[in-house]
Amino acid sequence: MPPDPDIQDRMLELIYGLLADNEAERFRTEIGSDAELARLYEQLRETAAILGDAARLQSPRLALVSPSPLPRVAPSPLARGSPCPPPPGAPGPPTPRCPSTPPPRSAAR
Repeated sequence: MPPDPDIQDRMLELIYGLLADNEAERFRTEIGSDAELARLYEQLRETAAILGDAARLQSPRLALVSPSPLPRVAPSPLARGSPCPPPPGAPGPPTPRCPSTPPPRSAAR
């Protein structure tokens, strides 16, 4: 492996055209003068090509169907802010808005 730990990153930047022109030219010269760098560069170039091809694979199109509309339902009295009847046996007029009512208690204990 080459002594520079970031050599693969630099090679990928070269492959993807991310280096400045003068830096890319110097790096190509360096790769051309070192057989080990040239082998590594070729391996990375092939890997990048395979990944690029995989990223461009086309999958079959899926037919998406809109769900059918829900039937219209009349709004509840609670949604309109109407008073609701008091619970059975409760004294007094209805409350302005119905609170959530607890489940009825069973008579048998």
